[in-house]
Amino acid sequence: MKNNTAQGERELMTNMLSQINKKTRLVEERIDNLRNHVDLLENNILEISKNNSKEFDTFNKNMRDLRKEMQENIEKFDRIAENITQLASKDTVKVIEKYIDLLNPMTLVTRDEVEELIDEKLRK
Repeated sequence: MKNNTAQGERELMTNMLSQINKKTRLVEERIDNLRNHVDLLENNILEISKNNSKEFDTFNKNMRDLRKEMQENIEKFDRIAENITQLASKDTVKVIEKYIDLLNPMTLVTRDEVEELIDEKLRK
């Protein structure tokens, strides 16, 4: 009977050890899977970080270009504003129109015409 009990205990221990080994292998497999998953995540994060860095550099370059263009446009607008202040006002243009109407340049004669008139008068 002691033999049977000892053999039963051995079988029970063997079964328990076998189950512990199975569970240990399962835990090890899960740990390996988690490590692989973590490695994959790290690689993805590195790749995303590189892409973001490139995009950020491109964005910064575009922003510098836009700032430069804006500054150039501001300078152009400033020059245009300066030129506009040098243009004649409406009132000035109206005064010039009145003088032109008063003088009526279409009736003015040239120097040659005046000399011809004088010559003609002197001949008579």
